[in-house]
Parts: sequence; C-alpha cells; structure tokens
Amino acid sequence: MNAGEAAQLAKVLSPRFAAPIHYRFTGGTVGDRVLVKYDGTPGEVERECALHAPNADVRILVPGEPLEIPPHKPL
Repeated sequence: MNAGEAAQLAKVLSPRFAAPIHYRFTGGTVGDRVLVKYDGTPGEVERECALHAPNADVRILVPGEPLEIPPHKPL
C-alpha cells in the first residue's frame, strides 16, 4: 500500500488517528523496494491524508514510540 492508497483507506474508514508504520523497516532501501514494494516516507502519508482524509489526525512516530490516544469524548 502506498501513501495514496493509505489515504484513500483512511477516507473510507474515517479514523480519528492514522499512524504510518510500514515504511523502511525491513532491509533498508533495497529490501523495502524488493520485499515490501514501497520506498516512501511517513510524510507522504501525512500529505495524502491532508488531501483525502482531513479529519484523520496523522501521528508520525519514531520506532518504539507508543501511540497515545486520548479517550473519545461523546458529542
């Protein structure tokens, strides 16, 4: 899934948060292109979500950083 596809999925699912995590995590640049078929960046997902799923709060995390989600406040 590339950044555009991830943003389209976020548009359909309407999540409160989106955290791109599957980028450059296998064998470096070559390994990612060959094994994962993707060599993008989390910033690309952030830009695409701003266009296609603006209600999703995109969180760019460093490896090992937890995603802290505040409790949902009812309307």
